Amino acid sequence: MALNELIKGSFEVDGFSMDYYKMKIMNRPEDFIPYVEFEDQEVAYSNNPSESSKGRLVSGLMTLKIINSSKNESEKEINRQGFYNRILGGYYDFRFSFRPGIIYRCRVNSAPKIEKMKAAGLAYEIYTVELKIQPIKRLAEPVITTVTSGVGFNVVCDTPLDLYNEPLITFIGVTGTPDLTLTIDNVDYVFKTTTSLVNEDLIIDCANKLVYAVDRSKRMRIDYNCSKGYPRLNNGSHNVVITADVAAIYFNKNEVIL
Repeated sequence: MALNELIKGSFEVDGFSMDYYKMKIMNRPEDFIPYVEFEDQEVAYSNNPSESSKGRLVSGLMTLKIINSSKNESEKEINRQGFYNRILGGYYDFRFSFRPGIIYRCRVNSAPKIEKMKAAGLAYEIYTVELKIQPIKRLAEPVITTVTSGVGFNVVCDTPLDLYNEPLITFIGVTGTPDLTLTIDNVDYVFKTTTSLVNEDLIIDCANKLVYAVDRSKRMRIDYNCSKGYPRLNNGSHNVVITADVAAIYFNKNEVIL
């Protein structure tokens, strides 16, 4: 599926455009470059793994200046509240016009600061929003595998620093209460529900540990549960089989980049 075009200043949160709330980014923040923080001093040229320091990727910060271009006070208040509901309370997937090919995993680090501005006889609000960014990023247009139910396929992961991938699996035309089964390297992850569905398109989101309905203005969680939790894919080759009585299945390994 082609990405939605992002004009200058536009951005998306969990795939939903903030243009809906009349929000535009005014500045061009520097791209965050992750770095490795070492716990112990590395021993140069050592062949003993126990003497090598262990590193961890460190999250960074990004500050955005966002303008609310609503035309009157009532619309401004409604859009401000809708915008806050979208960005506050946890980590979300952000995509920005200044780097539209990348998905950033961010959360608001502190309460947005509000400034008032007048221009051309209109009053605007400017929000200063500080985002905490996870050190890993993902491609906005990943390679998608079309899956035949019950037929195995191979997935190869080769991520930097041996990070794991947490796949996204899309199921088209889910009706009734069918099991959604992922078999990875002969281990079954069976997702079950008692919620009766009618031609829903669902995504198993392993990174966020939830199943939600697609094509809604806001993600709607569907009550699917898996006793073994949500799978992760480490580096290497994996045999994957997905079984479900649905119209179509698509697999995205959700590959990590730095």
